[in-house]
Amino acid sequence: KAVYLLTAYDELVRRILLASHVGLIDNNAKGQWLDEGAAILRRLFGLSQRYKFSGASRGDFAAKNARAEQAREMYAPFGEIPQDILEGTQRSKFAPALATASALTLDDDDHEDSFEEAITLGLPHQDPLGTESEE
Repeated sequence: KAVYLLTAYDELVRRILLASHVGLIDNNAKGQWLDEGAAILRRLFGLSQRYKFSGASRGDFAAKNARAEQAREMYAPFGEIPQDILEGTQRSKFAPALATASALTLDDDDHEDSFEEAITLGLPHQDPLGTESEE
């Protein structure tokens, strides 16, 4: 969602620059608009820098070990970690897709059938090393 906000801000900047160019707003107003918008975006993207990697896994939280306790203390300012996240029953809408069993059954050592398997599974074909075509 931040990308859409950045895109909208880009559109706003272009309109502000155009308004300044054709004389609808003065340079002070232009600078104020640009500075305020940029400051808001910097604060937004700066929020993600507050989250640090704790090194704790779901298994650590299930075992209630020292690493999990340290992670809880580290993230205490952000609130309690939801239980469904810790159990793995809820995933973020933006999380990458989990690997399926059919994608894992491809044998990387068997290059003879890899092209046909790639077409069947809808995967991009990767030529084995050292089989570059000569022109």
